[in-house]
Amino acid sequence: MGLIHIPRVVYSIAKGLYRQTPGSLVGLGPNNPHIYEARAGLFDVDSYGHMNNASYLTHAELARWELSASNGLMKNMYKSETHFMVAASAIRYRRELRPIFRKFNVETYIGALDDRNIWM
Repeated sequence: MGLIHIPRVVYSIAKGLYRQTPGSLVGLGPNNPHIYEARAGLFDVDSYGHMNNASYLTHAELARWELSASNGLMKNMYKSETHFMVAASAIRYRRELRPIFRKFNVETYIGALDDRNIWM
């Protein structure tokens, strides 16, 4: 799985660095989300051509990497030797995503933050 996942993470980080807008973490509220754009690829779909449930979480993680690279959060975390840890996640599946190669977006916004935690 690492042979597939690691290049996708590197690509998301590169895309975030390309679209870099440092200091934009504070403005990411419900009215101004970060938008991650992707397509359902070959490794995301099941035998019926539907996007697999686990792939939604994978793309949520890729959106988080892109967000952290685009607003400078990743650089600050690297300097302070801190890391992301997903403590909980909740997903509501609204509808199926099919067929293969269909475009979709993941919207991420900052719900709250304090000195140790960020709720996205």
